[in-house]
Amino acid sequence: MRLQKHSRRINCWADSIHIPYRSHYSTLRAYMTSFTDFHNIRLLTFDLDNTLWDVWPVIDRANLAFRTWLEATHPELHPLYHDDAVQLARTAILEEDPSLGRQPSRFRRKLMQQVLAPASLSPKMLDEVTEAGFEVFFAERNRIDLFPFAREVLESLSRQYEIIAISNGNADLERVGLKQYFKGHLIAEQTMRPKPEPYMFEEALRMAGVEAHEGLHIGDHAEEDVDAALAVGMKAIWFNPEGAPREDDVPVVRDLSTLHQLLDRSS
Repeated sequence: MRLQKHSRRINCWADSIHIPYRSHYSTLRAYMTSFTDFHNIRLLTFDLDNTLWDVWPVIDRANLAFRTWLEATHPELHPLYHDDAVQLARTAILEEDPSLGRQPSRFRRKLMQQVLAPASLSPKMLDEVTEAGFEVFFAERNRIDLFPFAREVLESLSRQYEIIAISNGNADLERVGLKQYFKGHLIAEQTMRPKPEPYMFEEALRMAGVEAHEGLHIGDHAEEDVDAALAVGMKAIWFNPEGAPREDDVPVVRDLSTLHQLLDRSS
């Protein structure tokens, strides 16, 4: 990853450290050594949503794409899919089966079916509309805008470490165009063991053939990513653009270029 040759402000933890370009690697490494030593790391695991891209604008666009499609292809159904009906269905579904809150694809299909149920379509027709509508939603859900330097960081780090994605979401790495950087992708909806449960972290370690102390997880959620990784013996970095402080020694990075500076071994 190419770095601009000028002084830069590097955000770690709640503070900012100003390091001249000529010495920023050695100074940063020395600073990090007193907190977390990453020299033995062989595996990186990444969260996806809100770590490599902002997911909420993506979901808003996906909802809009579905509603636009519904209006164009089934105008008689479109009036049923209004905000109040969606919210009522969402609440009822999660009250009936809270586990669907961790199964976004199943949840989305069920939400569509429940909101459209008053149309009294045949079960076959309702299934067809739901599947076609979900594909419209899911295609847009995978049109993401990466955070700055995300692709460059993944490209660089994937040449130096094994990388596995661990996600409670349902993004498709092939569709978002990042599959080539990852050895594998563990998805809670498929494993039925969402973070912060230890299963996906432990499975990533098994897939990579490394011990827990040789693994490092990067994610945006303090409990589901950072605390959960620490609980299985891995190291962790908290991706937090706001720079919120932690009471332990876990590094906090506000941007992915800083993450790269902490982990890059190519120089």
